[in-house]
Amino acid sequence: PAHHQEQEEGFEYAMMMILKSGSGLLLSGLLAMIFVGSLYIWKNDKERDHPETIQKRFISMAFCCIISPIHVIMFIHFQEKEEVDYLTWLGLSPIGLPAAVILPLALTATLFLGPPVD
Repeated sequence: PAHHQEQEEGFEYAMMMILKSGSGLLLSGLLAMIFVGSLYIWKNDKERDHPETIQKRFISMAFCCIISPIHVIMFIHFQEKEEVDYLTWLGLSPIGLPAAVILPLALTATLFLGPPVD
């Protein structure tokens, strides 16, 4: 009976992970659709390089950048049973922060030096 109970718990855990994966895929698809759709909600007769078009697209992207973390936090809140650190789930952890700041900056500066071979 103990072995059977372990199998049931393992099955429940596997089903829970599949459901989390599926809902995570749905959430990421929804956020992608919001991101792309926000670029096309404005009625615009001007070219894409026109300042008004750029301003409208900037507003759309700002909206997406505000909405996306809210959706992710809501998803985590309803999926997880125990208390979680939302900033860590969003990728904002102080662990490794110096390397996460310095290495991309150094790589970008190196690439701006020019091509490695002429």
